[in-house]
Amino acid sequence: MKPPQSAPKRPSKRDTEPPEVELELEWVHGYRGYDSRNNMQVMANGSLAYYVAGVVCSYDPVNHAQKHFIKHSDDVTSIAFSPDKKYICTGELGKKPVAYVTDFATMTQVAELKGNGIKESISAVTYSGSGKLLAVVAGDQDHNIAIYNTGDWSLLASGKGDRMHVRDIEFNPSDDNEFVIVGTKLFKKFTISGAKFRGKLGQFGTSINPKLTCGIYNGQAVLTGNTDGDLLSWSGLQPKNIKPKLHSKRLDAILVTQDYVLTGGKDMQIFVLNKSYETLTSINLESLYQNGSSVSPQVRALSLNEAEDALYVGTFGSEFIEIKLSLAGKTNEEPRVLTHGHYAPGEPTNEVWGLCTYGEGDNEKFATVSDDATVRIWNAKTHKQIAYLPLDKDAEAYPYETQGKNTKLKNAVNRLAKGRSIDISFNNHWMAVGTFGGLLRVFEE
Repeated sequence: MKPPQSAPKRPSKRDTEPPEVELELEWVHGYRGYDSRNNMQVMANGSLAYYVAGVVCSYDPVNHAQKHFIKHSDDVTSIAFSPDKKYICTGELGKKPVAYVTDFATMTQVAELKGNGIKESISAVTYSGSGKLLAVVAGDQDHNIAIYNTGDWSLLASGKGDRMHVRDIEFNPSDDNEFVIVGTKLFKKFTISGAKFRGKLGQFGTSINPKLTCGIYNGQAVLTGNTDGDLLSWSGLQPKNIKPKLHSKRLDAILVTQDYVLTGGKDMQIFVLNKSYETLTSINLESLYQNGSSVSPQVRALSLNEAEDALYVGTFGSEFIEIKLSLAGKTNEEPRVLTHGHYAPGEPTNEVWGLCTYGEGDNEKFATVSDDATVRIWNAKTHKQIAYLPLDKDAEAYPYETQGKNTKLKNAVNRLAKGRSIDISFNNHWMAVGTFGGLLRVFEE
């Protein structure tokens, strides 16, 4: 059998020239919520700044439009926002990681920061309250810290942070010479003197859960959350549990405004507190999970628009939720899911393995499967998810699934549900999904 003469010729093995085609990134679905916190912010132009994979994104929630910064060579792991909300700094994975400073309105590079003890990835970045300093924390065993002048990007100071894992770094908003680092069993306050800084460790005592999840200044005090759902306040080096069990599960996000403190947690709850830490109102996002709008509305990041009448929420399920509200009262509208993405329930990654396209013109669509055991259907023109199908909720599909608590059997079921390949028939009537566990499932429209 021979191919027809009109068939395209196989390229020569000696042909090393790239094809004459240029690709431009049009859209990125999702948000890095599975291992990151407080990593989204409404900026001065009203768009959301965040990252996913190796891409830094600007998302306009009014016009559903994106812009991108794509100079990172590895996955982005951290982000900082300038006090005027016009610039961002993003750090990445890698043995010799780079932190890029970007003009957010144009998504163009302002500075490239590397070296100075920063190696083995970047775990956190932050601006000082004046915007004159920028701190970068390395992911190495010493969690080295480099502090730069934002005027000329010269190095001001550098040194070791701590051996414990660093989740957050925050400057005192009224004192550029003071900052803290926060992490699991870690609270450390530093004072900058010349080209060096010295730190003092906080003392947790025996009654406080030391597994801190996040930290932010509220005036001269530092607020931290922990895995028990407590809200802690540090006025010195010892914490006070000001709201024990505020959340029934881990407290992952804290937002401080002039008049309010907002918290979000794994329990899918958001609390609005006044500056005396009295609860004014709460928002329960669990209904979004129950009605299928969100796959996992556990709160990972919170940010308000300038008018403070719209709250944006980044979720563990790689989604953004918009909530119209009055902080002093109740929400005015039902929460609305703006964007979706594959996520990683109980997995170290959220890799997408299978993709296929179908439809034509304005009805062009594509389908994807991933480690999250779901099929997602996307409209290629509107850049929106139009349907999703869970692969792990149909018990009849798994011949050796039981309703018990046998971990080995549950792991076997998870292996069956993780998507690895997908295809749709030419008439769009049948969809076939292959899974990590070797199961082939066929769905009819």
